[in-house]
Amino acid sequence: LPRDNQRNQKYLSTFSQVTVSVSSPPSVGTIELDPPTGSLVITSFNVSARNWNANSKDLPLKYSFSYYPRSSPNAVTIISGPQPLNYQKSLFWGSNEIVVVVVATNVWGASSTTSKFV
Repeated sequence: LPRDNQRNQKYLSTFSQVTVSVSSPPSVGTIELDPPTGSLVITSFNVSARNWNANSKDLPLKYSFSYYPRSSPNAVTIISGPQPLNYQKSLFWGSNEIVVVVVATNVWGASSTTSKFV
């Protein structure tokens, strides 16, 4: 480089900027069981996920329903996928006390979980 350019080169700088968008998990909704009580293995329960919300860019949500006996937290997934948000189950196994779990996951993999004791 010519001498004038060498002298000015030490004062050159560069700048770069990166914007990273991070997805928020869905807002936690509710689990509804109909009927609200019953006999395991005998009663047919309708399990619903309601009022889960996410930004439109994070849709669609995927829902996973599972349950486990209160005495043993080894969950059994009973259904996983997009709509419908309802699942009918009459063959819950285990003790007479169970915990039903719903996990809602957005398209980016961010998730929220809620559970309900039955």
